[in-house]
Amino acid sequence: MAMLRLLMTLAVCLWTGAVLAIAFIAAPAAFAALPDRALAGSVAALMFRTEAYGSVGLAAIAWLTLRPLTREAPLAQTWPLWVALLAVLMATVMGYFGLIGALEQAKAQYGSASAQYLRLHGISMALYAVKGLGWLALSALLLQRLRRSGADITDASKA
Repeated sequence: MAMLRLLMTLAVCLWTGAVLAIAFIAAPAAFAALPDRALAGSVAALMFRTEAYGSVGLAAIAWLTLRPLTREAPLAQTWPLWVALLAVLMATVMGYFGLIGALEQAKAQYGSASAQYLRLHGISMALYAVKGLGWLALSALLLQRLRRSGADITDASKA
């Protein structure tokens, strides 16, 4: 169980970094480096699509992995983990899978500078921020639980 806890924590922390890197480095870099905004938007959309599927996949794995790891712990100790994970899932499903059709339709029908598109894009960005904060919270909570368990994260043989 200790190795499972360590691997889950590592996966969540690495994915949190990826989610934040896409938002703060990769997507802005695409718009800064590519001369065509439509092409930059396509590149960013591909990154966000890949990230959305990855977030749902890792959240599902985390859900299944956390159940046995938290089964014996009192609810008062585990509910923050479940709330953070639920926030990630809800923000991903609503922010990407729920809005993508409307976002694409608004862009095609009114253009990317229209109020309709910008409003939906703003909602999508806010939900992505919630997802990023959810992953950050989950990372912090898992690291805290790992430290409390006495695991030496610098020596995997002790995990």
